[in-house]
Amino acid sequence: MSFQREIVSNFLKVGLLKYSSLLVTFVGSALVSRQLDPEEYGIQAIGAIYYGVVALFLDAGFSLAVIREIDAPSFQRSVRLFAMCGGALLGLLLLGAAFPISEWYGRPELLPVLTLYAACAFLTSIPIVDEAILSRREQFGLIARVSLLATTLQVALTYGLAISGFSYYALILPLLTVPLVKYACYAGRVKLGWRVDRLRVLPLRASFRRIRSLMVNLSIFQVLVYVSSNIDNLYLSKLHSTANLGLYNRAYSFNRLPLSIVAGVISTIQLPMFERIRVEGRNVKEEFTQYVHVLGGIAFPAVVVFHLFSYDLSELIWGSDWREVGRYLHPLSILLPISLMISACGNLFIVFRGERLLVYNTVVSSLAQIIGASVGVLYSIEGMIVGIILGFLLGTIPITMYLGFYRLFGYTWPEIFRVWAFNYAATVALLVCYIVGNPTATYGVLLVYSLVSAYSIGGYIKSNYFGSDA
Repeated sequence: MSFQREIVSNFLKVGLLKYSSLLVTFVGSALVSRQLDPEEYGIQAIGAIYYGVVALFLDAGFSLAVIREIDAPSFQRSVRLFAMCGGALLGLLLLGAAFPISEWYGRPELLPVLTLYAACAFLTSIPIVDEAILSRREQFGLIARVSLLATTLQVALTYGLAISGFSYYALILPLLTVPLVKYACYAGRVKLGWRVDRLRVLPLRASFRRIRSLMVNLSIFQVLVYVSSNIDNLYLSKLHSTANLGLYNRAYSFNRLPLSIVAGVISTIQLPMFERIRVEGRNVKEEFTQYVHVLGGIAFPAVVVFHLFSYDLSELIWGSDWREVGRYLHPLSILLPISLMISACGNLFIVFRGERLLVYNTVVSSLAQIIGASVGVLYSIEGMIVGIILGFLLGTIPITMYLGFYRLFGYTWPEIFRVWAFNYAATVALLVCYIVGNPTATYGVLLVYSLVSAYSIGGYIKSNYFGSDA
């Protein structure tokens, strides 16, 4: 089987399970939203902002090191120890910050919320290495099945707690079960063991030296990505009501649903598979080129629906109290065509040993998005969204083209143009239509974008999965 057919096969197999997990989450979200109001979601969203800071460092290159470095149990046990110690430390830091944060917001209810998130930080660190080992072995189906099981349990507990009157705690307490379920399912397959006498100082030092550079660069990368991705929530949590934050957060999460479906699969299968063909001496660039340019088109059904039916869809799913989600869902979906392509590029930096260039790339990208959000929020929430989109178009995409595709991956400028031109132009056109408020032009852009995307995806599947040598 060719590499492209392996990608498609794994994508379809893992994608079906990932889609099932997201469908369970989606149905659970619709049910829980009828039990909780935007104010309660806003409290949980504030806690999630600070947990997100801690979560950046929970996997500070640990899983990537397991996938990329030597396949030795002693090394893997050392990395797991580092991950769990890091999780414990980060949990304690969040616990220590809980009281000052609650005082700063003037909301005492944030203290127990952040305490629960601190416990979640430690528990989440436990299965990180076990999952990375299975990923290295390309057991993607098992990882996706366990994720589906954990998600189903989480959603069921969330709904049960919500109807029992647990308020925003219903959104947080079930998170504690997810890493425990994962570890219980992974441990029997990985069989690393917990014997303390196997953990000696010398292997620990050697293991740390192997992953130190990766940890530092990936930690900086994670911080920058988090700040640029959450600058909107940070502004809204201080400048707007928790109800507006809840509406925006719901729109943002729902908009990322199609991105999560595809990007979640990509993040699961891409790094191990491309690392394998690099070790085998095959042409990584050629294989990457064959599918990256169609990624932007995969989201076209969501882009069309979110543009045309954002208000009605929000009311249908979550009820009349959430109809205003559509006000933010429409502009947020403009970024979908290029977001998938960006999501695929990060792992290729790792495959080409370009962690430092990845950091430089992220510095410029994050700065552009922060400036855009900071200027836009002075006008309105919609203005902030437009500013973030402009940050992507004028900062993120150009620097990724130069540092990633041109400097590191070895593309020529004509090749870069062929990969990026259509989806970049579609994003610009949708943004202009939104700013000027011209629905007729929007319909035309959506039609062209949908037709070209469907053609590209169909051609890729036909040539690589149903080709003559299938």
